[in-house]
Amino acid sequence: MSHHSEVDDPRDEIRRRVDIVDLVGREVPLKKRGKNWLGLCPFHADKNPSFNVSPETGRYKCFACGAGGDVFTWVMERRNVDFPEALQLLAREANVILPERTGPREPKVDHNSAMETALAYFREQFERSPLAREYVAGRGMDEATIKTWEMGYAPNVGEALAMYLKRAGISLAVAKEAFLVDEDAGGGYFDKFRGRLMFPIRDERGQLVAFGGRLLTTGHPKYINSGDTPIYRKSRVLYGLNRAREPLGKSRRAVLCEGYLDVIACHRAGVETAVASLGTALAEDQAKLLKRWSDEVVILYDSDDAGRKAALRATDVLVAAGLRVRVAT
Repeated sequence: MSHHSEVDDPRDEIRRRVDIVDLVGREVPLKKRGKNWLGLCPFHADKNPSFNVSPETGRYKCFACGAGGDVFTWVMERRNVDFPEALQLLAREANVILPERTGPREPKVDHNSAMETALAYFREQFERSPLAREYVAGRGMDEATIKTWEMGYAPNVGEALAMYLKRAGISLAVAKEAFLVDEDAGGGYFDKFRGRLMFPIRDERGQLVAFGGRLLTTGHPKYINSGDTPIYRKSRVLYGLNRAREPLGKSRRAVLCEGYLDVIACHRAGVETAVASLGTALAEDQAKLLKRWSDEVVILYDSDDAGRKAALRATDVLVAAGLRVRVAT
Protein backbone atom coordinates (compact mmCIF):
# COMPACT_ATOMS: atom_id res chain seq x y z
CA MET A 1 0.00 0.00 0.00
CA SER A 2 1.46 3.33 -1.01
CA HIS A 3 1.85 6.15 1.48
CA HIS A 4 1.55 9.49 -0.29
CA SER A 5 1.28 11.89 2.64
CA GLU A 6 2.25 15.45 3.44
CA VAL A 7 5.69 14.31 4.58
CA ASP A 8 6.66 13.55 0.96
CA ASP A 9 8.63 16.49 -0.38
CA PRO A 10 6.51 18.05 -3.15
CA ARG A 11 9.73 19.21 -4.85
CA ASP A 12 10.83 15.62 -5.45
CA GLU A 13 7.36 14.69 -6.73
CA ILE A 14 7.45 17.65 -9.16
CA ARG A 15 10.94 16.66 -10.37
CA ARG A 16 9.63 13.13 -11.02
CA ARG A 17 6.57 14.31 -12.92
CA VAL A 18 7.96 17.18 -15.00
CA ASP A 19 9.98 16.00 -18.00
CA ILE A 20 12.94 18.39 -18.18
CA VAL A 21 13.48 17.61 -21.90
CA ASP A 22 9.90 18.65 -22.64
CA LEU A 23 10.15 21.75 -20.41
CA VAL A 24 13.43 23.01 -21.93
CA GLY A 25 12.42 21.88 -25.43
CA ARG A 26 9.53 24.37 -25.45
CA GLU A 27 12.09 27.16 -25.77
CA VAL A 28 15.28 25.48 -27.01
CA PRO A 29 15.33 23.15 -30.05
CA LEU A 30 17.01 19.96 -28.78
CA LYS A 31 18.54 16.97 -30.62
CA LYS A 32 19.11 13.56 -29.03
CA ARG A 33 22.78 12.64 -28.53
CA GLY A 34 23.15 9.23 -26.89
CA LYS A 35 21.30 9.34 -23.56
CA ASN A 36 21.16 13.14 -23.46
CA TRP A 37 19.76 16.01 -25.52
CA LEU A 38 21.81 18.86 -26.99
CA GLY A 39 20.99 22.40 -28.11
CA LEU A 40 22.24 25.99 -28.33
CA CYS A 41 22.54 27.54 -24.87
CA PRO A 42 19.85 30.20 -24.24
CA PHE A 43 22.00 31.87 -21.56
CA HIS A 44 24.79 33.08 -23.85
CA ALA A 45 25.40 33.69 -27.57
CA ASP A 46 26.05 30.03 -28.40
CA LYS A 47 27.24 29.07 -31.89
CA ASN A 48 28.06 25.37 -31.28
CA PRO A 49 25.53 23.34 -29.28
CA SER A 50 27.06 23.21 -25.81
CA PHE A 51 23.82 22.96 -23.83
CA ASN A 52 23.21 19.49 -22.46
CA VAL A 53 19.90 18.19 -20.98
CA SER A 54 19.85 14.88 -19.12
CA PRO A 55 16.47 13.14 -18.64
CA GLU A 56 18.23 10.67 -16.32
CA THR A 57 19.41 13.25 -13.76
CA GLY A 58 16.64 15.80 -14.56
CA ARG A 59 19.27 18.52 -14.98
CA TYR A 60 20.66 20.81 -17.69
CA LYS A 61 24.22 22.13 -18.06
CA CYS A 62 26.01 24.43 -20.48
CA PHE A 63 29.64 23.38 -20.85
CA ALA A 64 30.58 26.78 -22.31
CA CYS A 65 29.08 29.32 -19.87
CA GLY A 66 28.47 27.05 -16.89
CA ALA A 67 24.69 27.70 -16.58
CA GLY A 68 23.00 24.67 -15.06
CA GLY A 69 20.25 23.41 -12.79
CA ASP A 70 17.00 21.46 -12.59
CA VAL A 71 13.36 22.20 -13.53
CA PHE A 72 13.08 24.79 -10.73
CA THR A 73 16.24 26.66 -11.74
CA TRP A 74 15.05 26.64 -15.35
CA VAL A 75 11.70 28.25 -14.54
CA MET A 76 13.32 30.79 -12.17
CA GLU A 77 15.90 31.84 -14.79
CA ARG A 78 13.67 31.84 -17.85
CA ARG A 79 10.65 33.49 -16.27
CA ASN A 80 12.49 35.82 -13.95
CA VAL A 81 10.65 34.53 -10.85
CA ASP A 82 11.75 33.51 -7.35
CA PHE A 83 11.67 29.94 -6.01
CA PRO A 84 8.20 30.06 -4.36
CA GLU A 85 6.63 31.23 -7.64
CA ALA A 86 8.55 28.61 -9.67
CA LEU A 87 7.28 25.99 -7.21
CA GLN A 88 3.67 27.16 -7.67
CA LEU A 89 3.95 27.20 -11.50
CA LEU A 90 5.51 23.73 -11.70
CA ALA A 91 3.12 22.28 -9.10
CA ARG A 92 0.20 23.39 -11.30
CA GLU A 93 1.83 21.85 -14.38
CA ALA A 94 2.62 18.57 -12.60
CA ASN A 95 -0.74 18.43 -10.83
CA VAL A 96 0.93 18.27 -7.42
CA ILE A 97 -0.98 19.68 -4.46
CA LEU A 98 1.32 21.75 -2.27
CA PRO A 99 0.83 21.41 1.49
CA GLU A 100 -0.68 24.44 3.23
CA ARG A 101 1.92 26.50 5.04
CA THR A 102 1.54 26.31 8.80
CA GLY A 103 1.91 29.17 11.22
CA PRO A 104 0.34 32.62 11.15
CA ARG A 105 -0.52 33.74 7.64
CA GLU A 106 -0.65 37.21 6.28
CA PRO A 107 -4.17 38.08 5.16
CA LYS A 108 -4.15 37.75 1.35
CA VAL A 109 -4.25 41.16 -0.27
CA ASP A 110 -5.82 40.52 -3.63
CA HIS A 111 -4.46 43.09 -6.05
CA ASN A 112 -5.27 40.74 -8.95
CA SER A 113 -9.01 40.85 -8.22
CA ALA A 114 -8.87 44.65 -8.05
CA MET A 115 -7.12 44.75 -11.45
CA GLU A 116 -9.48 42.30 -13.17
CA THR A 117 -12.53 44.14 -11.76
CA ALA A 118 -11.11 47.46 -13.03
CA LEU A 119 -10.56 45.91 -16.47
CA ALA A 120 -14.19 44.70 -16.58
CA TYR A 121 -15.28 48.26 -15.73
CA PHE A 122 -13.05 49.89 -18.39
CA ARG A 123 -14.31 47.41 -21.03
CA GLU A 124 -17.95 48.14 -20.14
CA GLN A 125 -17.35 51.87 -20.32
CA PHE A 126 -15.62 51.57 -23.69
CA GLU A 127 -18.76 50.01 -25.19
CA ARG A 128 -20.76 53.01 -23.92
CA SER A 129 -18.35 55.73 -25.03
CA PRO A 130 -18.83 57.23 -28.54
CA LEU A 131 -15.63 59.26 -27.95
CA ALA A 132 -13.46 56.18 -27.32
CA ARG A 133 -15.06 54.18 -30.14
CA GLU A 134 -14.63 57.06 -32.61
CA TYR A 135 -10.98 57.46 -31.65
CA VAL A 136 -10.06 53.80 -32.24
CA ALA A 137 -12.11 53.68 -35.46
CA GLY A 138 -10.12 56.73 -36.61
CA ARG A 139 -6.95 54.73 -35.97
CA GLY A 140 -8.33 51.98 -38.23
CA MET A 141 -8.93 49.44 -35.47
CA ASP A 142 -11.63 46.83 -35.94
CA GLU A 143 -13.67 44.97 -33.31
CA ALA A 144 -11.30 41.98 -33.33
CA THR A 145 -8.32 44.23 -32.50
CA ILE A 146 -10.21 46.00 -29.71
CA LYS A 147 -11.16 42.63 -28.23
CA THR A 148 -7.70 41.05 -28.63
CA TRP A 149 -5.96 43.96 -26.89
CA GLU A 150 -8.83 44.40 -24.37
CA MET A 151 -9.06 48.15 -24.88
CA GLY A 152 -11.16 50.07 -22.39
CA TYR A 153 -12.19 53.57 -21.44
CA ALA A 154 -11.99 55.47 -18.15
CA PRO A 155 -14.74 58.11 -18.15
CA ASN A 156 -13.93 61.65 -17.06
CA VAL A 157 -15.76 61.28 -13.74
CA GLY A 158 -14.07 61.78 -10.36
CA GLU A 159 -14.83 58.53 -8.55
CA ALA A 160 -16.76 56.27 -10.93
CA LEU A 161 -14.23 53.43 -10.76
CA ALA A 162 -13.82 53.81 -6.98
CA MET A 163 -17.61 53.36 -6.57
CA TYR A 164 -17.64 50.36 -8.94
CA LEU A 165 -14.78 48.64 -7.07
CA LYS A 166 -16.41 49.30 -3.70
CA ARG A 167 -19.70 47.79 -4.91
CA ALA A 168 -17.73 44.74 -6.12
CA GLY A 169 -16.33 44.27 -2.60
CA ILE A 170 -12.81 45.46 -3.44
CA SER A 171 -10.95 47.30 -0.68
CA LEU A 172 -10.14 50.81 -1.90
CA ALA A 173 -6.91 50.73 0.11
CA VAL A 174 -5.88 47.71 -2.01
CA ALA A 175 -7.04 49.52 -5.17
CA LYS A 176 -4.83 52.46 -4.17
CA GLU A 177 -1.82 50.12 -3.83
CA ALA A 178 -2.64 48.82 -7.34
CA PHE A 179 -2.53 52.41 -8.76
CA LEU A 180 -6.25 52.40 -9.61
CA VAL A 181 -7.44 55.10 -7.21
CA ASP A 182 -5.86 57.74 -4.99
CA GLU A 183 -6.86 59.28 -1.67
CA ASP A 184 -7.65 62.93 -1.01
CA ALA A 185 -6.85 64.87 2.17
CA GLY A 186 -10.26 64.01 3.62
CA GLY A 187 -9.75 60.25 3.21
CA GLY A 188 -12.05 59.97 0.17
CA TYR A 189 -10.94 58.01 -2.90
CA PHE A 190 -10.88 59.23 -6.51
CA ASP A 191 -9.93 57.59 -9.82
CA LYS A 192 -6.35 57.74 -11.11
CA PHE A 193 -7.38 57.41 -14.76
CA ARG A 194 -10.01 59.80 -16.13
CA GLY A 195 -11.05 60.58 -19.71
CA ARG A 196 -8.57 58.06 -21.08
CA LEU A 197 -8.44 55.21 -23.55
CA MET A 198 -7.22 52.29 -21.40
CA PHE A 199 -4.67 49.63 -22.29
CA PRO A 200 -4.27 46.67 -19.93
CA ILE A 201 -0.60 45.75 -19.44
CA ARG A 202 0.05 42.04 -18.96
CA ASP A 203 3.38 40.46 -18.05
CA GLU A 204 4.93 37.74 -20.21
CA ARG A 205 2.82 35.10 -18.41
CA GLY A 206 -0.39 36.96 -19.29
CA GLN A 207 -1.02 38.21 -15.73
CA LEU A 208 -2.72 41.64 -15.64
CA VAL A 209 -0.25 43.84 -13.74
CA ALA A 210 -0.82 47.46 -14.82
CA PHE A 211 -2.71 49.90 -17.03
CA GLY A 212 -1.76 52.63 -19.42
CA GLY A 213 -4.17 55.44 -20.30
CA ARG A 214 -4.12 57.85 -23.26
CA LEU A 215 -5.96 61.16 -22.90
CA LEU A 216 -8.67 61.53 -25.56
CA THR A 217 -9.09 65.29 -25.21
CA THR A 218 -6.52 68.08 -25.10
CA GLY A 219 -4.48 68.29 -21.91
CA HIS A 220 -1.46 66.91 -20.11
CA PRO A 221 -0.02 64.40 -19.53
CA LYS A 222 -1.08 62.66 -22.74
CA TYR A 223 -0.15 59.26 -21.28
CA ILE A 224 -0.33 57.90 -17.73
CA ASN A 225 1.06 54.47 -16.85
CA SER A 226 0.67 52.64 -13.56
CA GLY A 227 3.58 53.33 -11.22
CA ASP A 228 5.36 50.46 -9.47
CA THR A 229 2.98 48.45 -7.28
CA PRO A 230 3.18 45.20 -5.27
CA ILE A 231 2.44 43.29 -8.53
CA TYR A 232 4.19 45.52 -11.09
CA ARG A 233 7.75 46.66 -11.70
CA LYS A 234 7.77 48.87 -14.77
CA SER A 235 11.41 48.03 -15.51
CA ARG A 236 10.60 44.30 -15.74
CA VAL A 237 7.60 44.26 -18.10
CA LEU A 238 7.37 44.72 -21.86
CA TYR A 239 3.97 45.55 -23.34
CA GLY A 240 2.80 42.87 -25.79
CA LEU A 241 5.36 40.22 -24.77
CA ASN A 242 2.59 37.86 -23.67
CA ARG A 243 1.39 37.87 -27.33
CA ALA A 244 4.85 38.04 -28.95
CA ARG A 245 6.33 35.14 -26.94
CA GLU A 246 5.23 32.35 -29.28
CA PRO A 247 6.31 34.01 -32.57
CA LEU A 248 9.59 35.04 -30.87
CA GLY A 249 10.24 31.40 -30.04
CA LYS A 250 10.38 30.77 -33.80
CA SER A 251 12.12 33.90 -35.13
CA ARG A 252 14.24 35.05 -32.12
CA ARG A 253 14.01 38.59 -33.57
CA ALA A 254 12.06 41.20 -31.59
CA VAL A 255 10.78 44.57 -32.76
CA LEU A 256 10.97 47.21 -30.02
CA CYS A 257 8.42 50.05 -30.20
CA GLU A 258 7.73 53.06 -27.98
CA GLY A 259 4.06 52.71 -27.12
CA TYR A 260 0.95 50.53 -27.08
CA LEU A 261 -0.56 51.85 -30.31
CA ASP A 262 2.72 51.14 -32.19
CA VAL A 263 2.75 47.55 -30.90
CA ILE A 264 -0.90 47.00 -31.86
CA ALA A 265 -0.30 48.48 -35.35
CA CYS A 266 2.72 46.15 -35.84
CA HIS A 267 0.78 43.05 -34.77
CA ARG A 268 -2.10 44.01 -37.08
CA ALA A 269 0.41 44.35 -39.95
CA GLY A 270 1.69 40.84 -39.25
CA VAL A 271 4.78 41.84 -37.23
CA GLU A 272 3.81 39.71 -34.24
CA THR A 273 7.16 39.96 -32.44
CA ALA A 274 6.62 43.66 -31.58
CA VAL A 275 6.80 44.77 -27.92
CA ALA A 276 7.08 48.17 -26.21
CA SER A 277 9.17 49.49 -23.36
CA LEU A 278 6.38 51.88 -22.21
CA GLY A 279 8.22 55.13 -22.08
CA THR A 280 11.36 55.78 -24.07
CA ALA A 281 13.95 54.79 -21.45
CA LEU A 282 14.63 51.07 -21.85
CA ALA A 283 15.65 49.47 -18.54
CA GLU A 284 18.41 46.91 -18.08
CA ASP A 285 15.92 44.32 -16.79
CA GLN A 286 13.75 44.84 -19.89
CA ALA A 287 16.81 44.18 -22.07
CA LYS A 288 17.49 40.98 -20.09
CA LEU A 289 13.86 39.97 -20.61
CA LEU A 290 14.26 40.51 -24.37
CA LYS A 291 17.46 38.45 -24.31
CA ARG A 292 15.50 35.50 -22.93
CA TRP A 293 13.17 35.50 -25.94
CA SER A 294 15.34 36.86 -28.76
CA ASP A 295 18.84 37.16 -30.22
CA GLU A 296 18.25 40.28 -32.30
CA VAL A 297 16.22 43.44 -31.72
CA VAL A 298 15.03 45.91 -34.34
CA ILE A 299 14.33 49.31 -32.75
CA LEU A 300 11.31 51.03 -34.25
CA TYR A 301 11.06 54.36 -32.41
CA ASP A 302 9.75 57.69 -33.70
CA SER A 303 12.05 59.30 -36.27
CA ASP A 304 12.07 62.67 -34.47
CA ASP A 305 15.03 63.93 -32.46
CA ALA A 306 13.78 62.49 -29.14
CA GLY A 307 13.12 59.12 -30.80
CA ARG A 308 16.60 58.99 -32.34
CA LYS A 309 18.25 59.81 -29.00
CA ALA A 310 16.13 57.19 -27.22
CA ALA A 311 17.08 54.60 -29.88
CA LEU A 312 20.78 55.30 -29.27
CA ARG A 313 20.35 54.85 -25.51
CA ALA A 314 18.31 51.66 -26.02
CA THR A 315 21.00 50.30 -28.37
CA ASP A 316 23.64 50.63 -25.63
CA VAL A 317 21.43 48.82 -23.10
CA LEU A 318 20.55 46.01 -25.55
CA VAL A 319 24.14 45.47 -26.71
CA ALA A 320 25.24 45.27 -23.05
CA ALA A 321 22.65 42.49 -22.59
CA GLY A 322 24.28 40.53 -25.45
CA LEU A 323 21.77 41.29 -28.21
CA ARG A 324 22.35 42.17 -31.85
CA VAL A 325 20.67 45.50 -32.60
CA ARG A 326 19.40 47.27 -35.72
CA VAL A 327 17.63 50.61 -35.80
CA ALA A 328 14.83 50.90 -38.37
CA THR A 329 15.10 54.15 -40.34
